[in-house]
Amino acid sequence: MIRLERTYRFGYQELLGQALPEIKQLADALKSPIGQAAYFYLSSVVRNEERHQAFEDNNKALDLFLNLNDTSGMIHVLSKLGADNFNLAGAEVGNQPLSENYIQKAQSLLAKRFDPHDYITTAWAVYLSIYGERPLDRQKMLEQAQQTFNQILKYSECQYYMPISKTCIAIAQYCLGNYAESYRINKEVLRIMKPRQINERVRIMLNMVNDCEFLDKDEERIKLCQEARQIMLQHNYQNWYSSEDIFLTLKEIMYKRGNYKLATEYGDSLLIAHDSLYNAQRNQKFIELQSRYQASEKQKQIAELTLKQKESESRNRFILTIFVMALLASAVLGLLWMRLRRTNAQLLDANIQLQKHTRTREQFFAIIAHDLRRPFYAFQEISNLVSYYLRGGHYLKVAKKGSVLPKSR
Repeated sequence: MIRLERTYRFGYQELLGQALPEIKQLADALKSPIGQAAYFYLSSVVRNEERHQAFEDNNKALDLFLNLNDTSGMIHVLSKLGADNFNLAGAEVGNQPLSENYIQKAQSLLAKRFDPHDYITTAWAVYLSIYGERPLDRQKMLEQAQQTFNQILKYSECQYYMPISKTCIAIAQYCLGNYAESYRINKEVLRIMKPRQINERVRIMLNMVNDCEFLDKDEERIKLCQEARQIMLQHNYQNWYSSEDIFLTLKEIMYKRGNYKLATEYGDSLLIAHDSLYNAQRNQKFIELQSRYQASEKQKQIAELTLKQKESESRNRFILTIFVMALLASAVLGLLWMRLRRTNAQLLDANIQLQKHTRTREQFFAIIAHDLRRPFYAFQEISNLVSYYLRGGHYLKVAKKGSVLPKSR
């Protein structure tokens, strides 16, 4: 968050719009709440002129930071909400009490957990709030800018804010009527600006143009306007407010010098710049809408592919489950079949043994029956003979036969 803040908001603001879609895609791809919160916060910086959209983005960021309990993020968003509302209050369309409430909340959080980067953001909001007050307290504005500058000197990691801090002092000096001091500070800031800081360099040059107006340096004003315009053309930097300031300044100077033809040309250039900027903004919005549509379509495609992948995975899991169950069933059936086969074999062996025992028993009984047949017939004949003797009263013969039986064994 701090790196994004340093790189884009305080260093290369004109690049912020270019990198914003990439920041959002990265945050969405990583499903990072902190990344999404940072995106909405930085989006509010880009859309600073679109007040309602900026507030909406800020509130989204604030909700996300609150849910994450991210103190630094909350301080940044509350500070910006406070500063934006104070700027609007100065234009008599904002809510100054609400702005003060936002800034007080940010300062309260900062007091609980001090961080130099968070301090810079809060100090910037306080400075803008003073600038937005009516009537403007110029001395208070200078004191706040100087206090922030002194704090920055204590922290080497906060040197990225040094150009802006000095610019704030220069603006305060300008508001106090110290135009020479404002010009000197602006010139010093311009020297330490990097070549790629287009927006910042152009803004400082135009501040110097305002200083030169009160220092009666028309030649310097013309030179600065031409240099600023050259930088904008060289880097294809479109900014209506900067172009308007440049052409209005050149037109004013030419009128003052009586060069009405050149003044008219600058006036025409102003209209052309306005039309070009309108077309560029319209094309940019179209590109943004197209990019959002494409991103939305990609999200839909990703969602559809994710759903299909989940359905495919679910179907594969179902098929795998059925396959595993079939394997288990086959294994169980195979085991049962093997047991049944073994049981059948055991039953077959038992049946063969039973048949053998049955045949043996039958043979045994046949032998017994054969061996008992003659004794049985003999015993039957003796029984008949004994019965006959008994009926005839021949008891001696019965006794004689009875003595013969033991001898016949």
